[in-house]
Amino acid sequence: MTNKDEDPFDCFGSMDDEEDDNKDNVMDEETRNYCPVKRVRELDCGVLSFHPSTESSLLVHVRNVIQQQQQWSSNGKDSDDSRKPYLVVCNAINEYCEERHWMMHVGPEKGQIVTQTLYDCIMEKKNNCKTWNEDFVCVELGTYCGYASILLADILKKISTTTTLKKP
Repeated sequence: MTNKDEDPFDCFGSMDDEEDDNKDNVMDEETRNYCPVKRVRELDCGVLSFHPSTESSLLVHVRNVIQQQQQWSSNGKDSDDSRKPYLVVCNAINEYCEERHWMMHVGPEKGQIVTQTLYDCIMEKKNNCKTWNEDFVCVELGTYCGYASILLADILKKISTTTTLKKP
């Protein structure tokens, strides 16, 4: 196949909806706390499907998960995630995108790459800069629903001072 004949969406891999028979379909322990039964996303909500109000629906889902987490915590069913609220939000987004509607977020796999790269850059500057004063500039230009921003902010708050700006 020539370059002009290549599918521009090959970089996304195979369709999420085309399940591999050998793939284990079990969620990790962290996500299982929020939804004991894995739902199967409808075909018309798969990769590169865009529908109105998807983002609003995601917000409602995240709010519901947070409320559920707060109820569990108040009933003594405190999970490890309740000590890390950003994980509750990221896991809720992952769950929504996996089970309800595909959205173009960084996601957990690429999120690990992004956070590790940022951490490595900060550590390199810290180790090679004679006048390290915890100043490190990290700019995220644009964001979809804030998934990557949450990951970046978590790394930055552990290592550096964090200042955020938002256009009014």
